Amino acid sequence: MCVKKISNGFLAAAGNMIDTLTNKCSVFFMKFDSQGDTIWTQTLNGPGSNSINFFEPTRNNGFIMIGDSVNGGTFDIWINLLDSNGVSIAFHTVNISDLLLKEEKV
Repeated sequence: MCVKKISNGFLAAAGNMIDTLTNKCSVFFMKFDSQGDTIWTQTLNGPGSNSINFFEPTRNNGFIMIGDSVNGGTFDIWINLLDSNGVSIAFHTVNISDLLLKEEKV
């Protein structure tokens, strides 16, 4: 888990959590006020396992999150842009499984 101090003394926290029943990983992301009270929580779930690798506040008080997802034999890199209320305003994935296989063949 990673915690960062952001504007106005607020905090943001991101990390990975594992479902012990399915053994799949999901992402959580939270914003706290200066008193430590939760403002909002965002989770990212999918058919496979998701992990967060990086997050950073944006100039408009939102956040950019970068992570990866594994589902069966596919491996994706994803980028999620959140507004200041934790709402996803842009989400994009890139499947890099084929790129990894091509690199191995060289």
